[in-house]
Amino acid sequence: MDLFCCWVCSAAGNRFSSLHSFTELQTGDVCPPSLIQAEEKGLQKVFVYQPGNLYPDEYLLSEGRTWVALYGSRYTLVFEDAWKNRFIKDVEYTMEKLMVPGKFLRFLLPFEKVAPGLDLYLGDGESACREEPGRYLKRQLRVLHSDYADDTVKKDLYLRILQYYYETDDMKALDAHLKEIPGGNFSARERSLCVKYMVLRGNYGLAARWLENYGPYFMDAKILVRLVKVLAEQCNMEKDPLLLAAAVYVFQRGKYDGTILEYLGRHYEGMTRNMREIWKAARSFGTDCYGLTEKILIQMLYSGAFVGERMEIFRYYISQGARMEVEEAFLAQCAYDCFVRERVMEKDVFREIRQMYLRGEPVMKVCKLAFLKYFSENREEMDGETFDIAGKLLEEMMGEGIYLEFFRKFRECRRQQEELADKTILEYRTDTNVKVCVHYATLHENGEADGYRSEYMKEVYGGVFFRDFILFFGESLQYYITEERDGEAQLTESGTLQKAEETEEEESRYRLINDIAMARSLQDFNTMDDLLEEYYRKEFLNGRLFSLK
Repeated sequence: MDLFCCWVCSAAGNRFSSLHSFTELQTGDVCPPSLIQAEEKGLQKVFVYQPGNLYPDEYLLSEGRTWVALYGSRYTLVFEDAWKNRFIKDVEYTMEKLMVPGKFLRFLLPFEKVAPGLDLYLGDGESACREEPGRYLKRQLRVLHSDYADDTVKKDLYLRILQYYYETDDMKALDAHLKEIPGGNFSARERSLCVKYMVLRGNYGLAARWLENYGPYFMDAKILVRLVKVLAEQCNMEKDPLLLAAAVYVFQRGKYDGTILEYLGRHYEGMTRNMREIWKAARSFGTDCYGLTEKILIQMLYSGAFVGERMEIFRYYISQGARMEVEEAFLAQCAYDCFVRERVMEKDVFREIRQMYLRGEPVMKVCKLAFLKYFSENREEMDGETFDIAGKLLEEMMGEGIYLEFFRKFRECRRQQEELADKTILEYRTDTNVKVCVHYATLHENGEADGYRSEYMKEVYGGVFFRDFILFFGESLQYYITEERDGEAQLTESGTLQKAEETEEEESRYRLINDIAMARSLQDFNTMDDLLEEYYRKEFLNGRLFSLK
């Protein structure tokens, strides 16, 4: 009690004589008191730094001692000498507390005008005293609107007050409080919490300003979906880069609805695989995605990207009314992959090529070649109409002087097969815009060989070349191929060609000559005489019956 009286006399300077003035003193500036005694000489001041307080409390030392107000246990004492030098660790001092804070702090709770340090101490939850919620809220608001509390303290109070208003269902105060929150030095999690309450309260304008100021990447995806949906509808689904970025962000996190998918379908332009994922989600929601489908198809054509669902995407595009130029370009690319790159292709491509042909629309050369190649390998899929189309395309290609080995599989095209009967075809594949030269020599049955000859091979399409030869029984063709690039020739392939075995049942002049050579080789002269007689007979009849006028 002697120490308490000493403190009263020292702090008040005998300037009060009533209990009223004493109460003002202890709640205003110096409560709870502790006696600091510095052992070193020359120290003049002691500063008390309390966490969250921008302004330290300053006390003069008299004979190395003074009374200071200490709140909690997280304070820092700094001593200063006459030359303004400050010390933290190198000062020997003793401290004696006047009384235990827990015994008297509860008596100070009703007072509204107290020292900043006491408000900070009671408001940050460190104190063991429990205050009535309404009074505690006033204390927090007092600290929040003060000039001494630092940003860290205020940021924490903004969120705690926000939570209090929401839990007590004070929506009017909550709305007003949301407008006061600065958000500038908040973390992503803290901003997300604030926007959550904005969206829950339907304050989309304020949430949109936060979205514009801080971007979408700090927000909870579920809350952001609700916000983007409303904002997209408010702007009539017009393109907005920030809104689009937010829609992409929530979609990548697996959160979306029909509005988000529609907005992405209209405006998203990104990697092909990302557009494919959006397309699949939009189809599952039954959302119109015609524009997105067209963008995917066009981007695949330009980039060469492969999408496993490309035929599903193409079928949807066709069902919604495809633009002719996009359909033609896609079919041409698929045909190129089939004919030039020899990739397996879905039959839907050739069904559409057939439909284009039947509609009288122009069909690209590569589509015609791929159509013939596909149905030469899948003849079981052909119907009467397809046979007719294949016959016309085959006639057109051969009319251009194009002969490929798979043409032989269309045996029902008799006239074209007769034209192919005497031809042995050499095919070669390389890059386009390259000159390809074949150098060849014919080896006869008797072992004699002609000299080597060189001819440029004819390019069919996209680096597919061919050259046809006429070989009879017993003859073979030795060849090598060179490619001319930048004025230099490079050997790329060599081999031997022989006449393939005949499978054609109908006899032709070429076949008769070939059979005569075979009979001669086998020294079957009777058969050879019969074949010669047959050959001359046909030659005579053809000359008499089909003479030119």
